[in-house]
Amino acid sequence: DGSMEGLAFIKDPDGYWIEILSSTGLRDLILNR
Repeated sequence: DGSMEGLAFIKDPDGYWIEILSSTGLRDLILNR
């Protein structure tokens, strides 16, 4: 469990992990760089 809020992973039918960012989480990630 990290400190990344608004971040989730889902597993697609082929077995790949897909990273999902909420729109606010993505905005904050971009603005804080």
